Amino acid sequence: MLPATREHLDGDDGFTLFELLVVVIVVGVLAAIAAPLFVRQQEQAWEADAQTVLRNAAIAAEACAVAPANDGSYRSCVTPDQLAAQGFAPLDGVVLTGEAVTVDGVPGGGYVFTARHTRGGATFRLASEDGVITEVDP
Repeated sequence: MLPATREHLDGDDGFTLFELLVVVIVVGVLAAIAAPLFVRQQEQAWEADAQTVLRNAAIAAEACAVAPANDGSYRSCVTPDQLAAQGFAPLDGVVLTGEAVTVDGVPGGGYVFTARHTRGGATFRLASEDGVITEVDP
């Protein structure tokens, strides 16, 4: 061997196998901590999408019901297709269902919407009676 090469090999210029192993273990532990947090962040984003769709559907349903053809009834204002005339467009991946309900003895006097993202997260409900978004028990 050349003298310059021998000096380089004999020096302390590299990492030992143990040092590399420690680094790999530390990176693995950090990844194990971060992965579940990332997954939960995705779920929260999907749930936020579902809640946004509910709010937008409620606004469109209110606008639909006051149209002269509907005379204050929500019977024609609960499906995404019916709400589209009011500018409603659901977000990709969110499934919205709705139904007209009887309120104070008036058929079609209110609505109940539910929404859930197809990729996961909770299902949410919004009723015209209270206007509050609540999580539906699975």
